[in-house]
Amino acid sequence: MIVPVSEKWLSDFSMIYPLRKSIEIGLLPVGLCVLFVLICNHAPNAGTASPGQSPVANETPKQIPTDLALRRRPVACCLNKNESVLLVASGRSGTISAIQVDDGNLLGEWQVGECLTDLVRWRDDLFLAVDATAGQLICLDFAEPVRPVIPWRCQTIAAPNRLLVDPSTNRCFVGGLWSRQLCVVNLPDDMQSDIGVKVSTDDVVDLPFSAGAMCRIDGESPALLLLDAFSSRWSTYDLGTLKMIASGRNKSRRASGVAIHPKSGNICMTEQTLNHLAHAIRNDVHWGTMIGNNIRTYSASQFVQQSVPRSGPSADAFGSWHLTGDSVPLGGASDAKADPESIAFANNGTAIIALGGVDQVAVGALDDHSFKYYATGRRPVAMAVTDNNKLLFVCNNLDDSITVINLRDREIEATLSLGKQPDATQQDQGERLFFDGRVSHDAWMSCHSCHVNGHSNGFLNDNLADQSFGAPKRVLSLLGHADTGPFAWNGSFESMHEQIKSSIVNTMQADEPPTVATLDALAAFVNSLPSPTGLAQSRNALSSELSGELANDAIETGRKLFLDLDCATCHSPEQNWTTGEQYDVGLTDELGNTQFNPPSLIGVGQQAAYLHDARYSELQDVFLQGKHRLERELSNDELQSLMMFLNSL
Repeated sequence: MIVPVSEKWLSDFSMIYPLRKSIEIGLLPVGLCVLFVLICNHAPNAGTASPGQSPVANETPKQIPTDLALRRRPVACCLNKNESVLLVASGRSGTISAIQVDDGNLLGEWQVGECLTDLVRWRDDLFLAVDATAGQLICLDFAEPVRPVIPWRCQTIAAPNRLLVDPSTNRCFVGGLWSRQLCVVNLPDDMQSDIGVKVSTDDVVDLPFSAGAMCRIDGESPALLLLDAFSSRWSTYDLGTLKMIASGRNKSRRASGVAIHPKSGNICMTEQTLNHLAHAIRNDVHWGTMIGNNIRTYSASQFVQQSVPRSGPSADAFGSWHLTGDSVPLGGASDAKADPESIAFANNGTAIIALGGVDQVAVGALDDHSFKYYATGRRPVAMAVTDNNKLLFVCNNLDDSITVINLRDREIEATLSLGKQPDATQQDQGERLFFDGRVSHDAWMSCHSCHVNGHSNGFLNDNLADQSFGAPKRVLSLLGHADTGPFAWNGSFESMHEQIKSSIVNTMQADEPPTVATLDALAAFVNSLPSPTGLAQSRNALSSELSGELANDAIETGRKLFLDLDCATCHSPEQNWTTGEQYDVGLTDELGNTQFNPPSLIGVGQQAAYLHDARYSELQDVFLQGKHRLERELSNDELQSLMMFLNSL
């Protein structure tokens, strides 16, 4: 039951986190809609778009009965023009909830989509949301909060994940998760006319990664900064032309949230580091040597001029670009703060950070490293703050609630329920555990920290999965990999239960051994995670019928080449694109090991790095540079067909 914090129990973590059990991830978060679109914040298997589809004019969304039990998974919130109403977008239910700010009453909940992943205010009382499953941008009119209207919808790129509105040009930028694309939508000036909002292929650019958080960089030539949703890449684009200005990769640092400081104009990111030189032992975990959580501040100029490559071997996949900034740690030994998610600023410069892994928000000043930590509901992921810097609203993703914090009085005012929920299943329990940093020693990390929304951060970690230290291995994705055992790079774990237990005990250095119920729940959640949509299919969403047929022909040609090259010996289609054996494929790790179990190729085109040591950041380089198991050179046409096929898996 959700009650006001004044009754005290909200500050007690044992009440907020009742059990350490299992997991289910419909991803994103970034839960179930991939499983929740990459749970809550990020997106699942998205549908394809029909570029000719007409928008619906003045649609009235269906209101949800107050007694209907739903799993909502809120992912974003924002205030209306006069800040009298808070709107909350939920990922798994595809609904929008309206809350009266002055008394906390729920005004209503409406079905507007299938799996919402972001919500922003456009102008006045008009809002924009994206539906990852339907691949739509949705306009919402809340001029009358209890009688909302949907003036129009339009198809966008597949799996839209994040939104940014540029008020100076009245355009909306949409970042795609599995499509790895960015598109621009020209928003209408006249809402009364019969508008035809649509996206054409001319308004779309391909990205080198899955689109995550984004922000606008002001200047003589305004730019859009876009972060990788899973790993450590970033790119900036000219707002007018969508031409790439610069791109880079942070060294072993994954940024999940980004915001511009309202006073300095600096770029601030919530970051999580994974040090491949550290070992997964109690000492390295306890002191934050292996994994750390922080906020880093960068000057904006670094992102609007082409980065300079470092000198060094090309295999140094995570040290390729210069980025310098000031770091502010979040938590420390005995009191770590796992999984900093989004970051926001009040108008007075106060920083607000959602700490998803410990069910807290940090509020304070970056310059003096002073933070006050407030307890929230399960997995806070998004925030909204009033213009007078008084009230802070926090979306609690895993318990369908909103925490209201009075920043002036420095106290929690209330926790508001978004509605009735069904009884928690074993997968629900597993999902909570997957995103809970307190499963690890000192709450330094959760399962999500390395397997971002069930996927992978692409970094290296030196743990005992291969029964040794000294040869760090790339973190593998969990999406769609339920039946791809054995697990680990040397196939040392026959079942998902064994792999999860080893991760909790040996890598996360848990203070208590996991119970059978915990392992069952986590396994249930992980095994429920769907495969990501193939890159090839996602990018065909806005293609013409002719280009779609050509792409399908190329995929089939690539499939035949895959078989002719005997790739199926190690990556068998009958065994979920892997096998249970170990093979010598000409690779040697730091300890001299040459035998590796082939990872499944499910979702291979959606990875951030390749091979056990992450030596390649692009899939084609496995063949161009590594000549992986090739007995002959491939022509350019053959390589492109092979890439189309692999990117379709």
